[in-house]
Amino acid sequence: MVLMKNIKPKIVLAVVTLALFAFIFQSDISDVFGKNIPGCMDPIALNYNPSATEDDGSCDDGIGLSNELLKKIDSLRVSEWNTDNYFNLRTEIQMEFSSNNQTGSNEETKAQHSLDLAYMYVLKQATEKKVLNCFKSSSILEKEVKKFYKNYRKQSEEIKTAKNWFNKYHQVYSYKKQVKNLLGKRFSKTTFNALNKKINSFSNSREYKKLKKCSALSSIISRCNSDLNKYSKIEDKYITFTIEYNQDGQYRWSQIPSRWTKVFRDYTWYNNQIMILDAALKNP
Repeated sequence: MVLMKNIKPKIVLAVVTLALFAFIFQSDISDVFGKNIPGCMDPIALNYNPSATEDDGSCDDGIGLSNELLKKIDSLRVSEWNTDNYFNLRTEIQMEFSSNNQTGSNEETKAQHSLDLAYMYVLKQATEKKVLNCFKSSSILEKEVKKFYKNYRKQSEEIKTAKNWFNKYHQVYSYKKQVKNLLGKRFSKTTFNALNKKINSFSNSREYKKLKKCSALSSIISRCNSDLNKYSKIEDKYITFTIEYNQDGQYRWSQIPSRWTKVFRDYTWYNNQIMILDAALKNP
């Protein structure tokens, strides 16, 4: 009872303190947990804030550029992907600053930065179109994405999104290779479970829902799941085979029956064991 009497005043004091804190800092708390986050919402602006939910009019579209070039950058952002358009605009920007004796200035750097941000938006849009087209003829685009990702991965959500799509594309083929390698080894529950978990997680991801519209990619994942399902039973089949092959220490056959060779022919380790036994039976 004494202990409870000592605890109650402390609880009351803590509640009062929290209430006072919330009252004093209610505006700050509202800024953190509220819906509206003021900032620049234009992805091609120099001070773009990807977390902003309310445009506060602070966007900086580039310092020192003529209105004509600013309009061209805006037009680039909504255009189809074309590397020539980007490099032509870079040249125009360089020429404009050169004519004003500002080559290499901070203003020129910021202008080129603004152009890069617009171009990365184009790269993202182009990549998402390639997703729907099963990434056909996408090698040049991927090189562009990698190049800009290297320099802007911490500044541009657009280039991170584009790079992530290519990562997911290569991940599909990586799983295909990993499954093939696994099927060549003797079954290990730990290794099997780890890979099976990764592929299942990938199959249920938000990105895969879009990727699986490409039949070539979805068929690879389906095949991986099917192969893993069959492989999960291979060790039990091998145990059954060894019991049937050698009952009471006596070899039952003069060669391995074809029904068993068919079971193991797609699994390198198991197939090798069968072939060794078959050779031993044929040449006692």
